[in-house]
Amino acid sequence: MKNCSRIGNAIGSNAAASSHTRGGAWAGLLSKRACALGASLAAAMLAPVAAADVRITLVNRTISITGPVVVPSLSGTLTGASIANLTSTGFAPSDFGVVVMNSPTTAPSENPKNATAQIGSGYGDFVPGGGVLGVTNLPWDSANPETGEEPLTRGPINFPSPSPYNLTANADYRIWLVCGYASGSFSGTVTLHGVSGPTSYYLDSDGDGYGAGTPFSFASSSGTSEITYTAAPTGYVTNNSDCNDSNAAIGVATVTYYRDQDGDGYGTSATSQVACSQPSGYVTDNTDCNDSSAVSNPAASEICDGLDNDCDTSIDEGLTFQDYYTDADNDGYGSSSATAQSSCTAVSGKVTNNTDCNDSSAVSNPAASEICDGLDNDCDTSIDEGLTFQDYYTDADGDGYGATSATAQSSCAPVAGKVTNNTDCNDVLANGGALVYPGALENCANIAVDNDC
Repeated sequence: MKNCSRIGNAIGSNAAASSHTRGGAWAGLLSKRACALGASLAAAMLAPVAAADVRITLVNRTISITGPVVVPSLSGTLTGASIANLTSTGFAPSDFGVVVMNSPTTAPSENPKNATAQIGSGYGDFVPGGGVLGVTNLPWDSANPETGEEPLTRGPINFPSPSPYNLTANADYRIWLVCGYASGSFSGTVTLHGVSGPTSYYLDSDGDGYGAGTPFSFASSSGTSEITYTAAPTGYVTNNSDCNDSNAAIGVATVTYYRDQDGDGYGTSATSQVACSQPSGYVTDNTDCNDSSAVSNPAASEICDGLDNDCDTSIDEGLTFQDYYTDADNDGYGSSSATAQSSCTAVSGKVTNNTDCNDSSAVSNPAASEICDGLDNDCDTSIDEGLTFQDYYTDADGDGYGATSATAQSSCAPVAGKVTNNTDCNDVLANGGALVYPGALENCANIAVDNDC
């Protein structure tokens, strides 16, 4: 058997692995191996198994360090591997490994080491430089990578997530089964996680003809034959439609659920799925006429919003509509010339009457009082009616007396530069008119001027 004493220094342990003599030419190989084991490896071993597996049964399958065997027709992402009840007639089962090659034609080689990653097979027999322990080089047993235990069951041993070994995205990837030393004849089961073969099968635990759970592909190889895919063993079927695989009375899903995007409890027939249980965001009803609005469904009441709220194909029916008119001056009265807009709700900037005779002036509307401004304030077609008018005369010299020769201007309000009398006998400012008006004092120094008119 083997001789490999290792110190697990990367996980802080001083415990040595068990040892026994491998002997002969293998002594040099053993001396080149390191026992760097880290926390990253332990984490990788506990990573979740992907929901797809290929299970390969080996029966006295001869695999040597120079004679690996490729696993054909794989798709998906290799996340890890497991072995169960693995025995060997040559070296220990721990020498068996799973290798990732980034080449469609090149087989794994120990000299030179050319693999991308490996699981099992001792200490990095095929990865250049031994790989990165716990990342591209993962032994079956982290405590004793070259354990002599037989039969050997280990796994799942997983690459750190997310695994980069996507065989669907990278057509050059190939998965090989290898032996790290000389030659061995292996029997047992190896499972590749995360990948699928040509046909997938599902466990039918309750025997009702419907499967569930992880999809499996099955393959086998014995002697020196190539790996070939086989039919599933008893208890597996090609579908995964069982709603409850522990109860034969419950088979496939029969209930249709409909998307309820607006969360009003009513779904749309446009999007549906048959499921075993109600998916989130789905309901069993498909009568929603507008699944983007929670106020529209068969149980809703019609409101004034331009939508068919009650799903009867009519919009805003049964509501009170009024005509609305533009009220540009915001005096509460709409323009008499405005076009009516019928609405069941108030319209911004509009009112329900059109009696404003001047919608550009807030002081003109039917409720306004007439003021002296030259406008029809009360909308009776008359301007400044009912107001007191007076005659105003030009007072050019600003002495408070209008010229006797001035033309009267009738106004209901004071007029700038004018007064309500026309008794000034000299209204010319340049001729000293400001000193001439009725009642002014006579100026003896200038007897030629009639100061008091």
